[in-house]
Amino acid sequence: MKQIDLRILLVLVLCVGLIVYAAYRAGRSPCVSREPGLRGEVMRQADGKYVYFNGECWTSRPMPPTDTPF
Repeated sequence: MKQIDLRILLVLVLCVGLIVYAAYRAGRSPCVSREPGLRGEVMRQADGKYVYFNGECWTSRPMPPTDTPF
């Protein structure tokens, strides 16, 4: 009985760890390149994809708009 409880606990801990890791990876902006650039700059790569400089590195995720309509 104790061994089954330990297995269930281990599976739960692994599932929670996997969920936390997935949330962490989803929240990060993966860097495409560390070349220098200006914040908000857009560059088209040789394969036709656009990359955006977020102030730290080039990413495939565009910057959020900074203007407000009213």
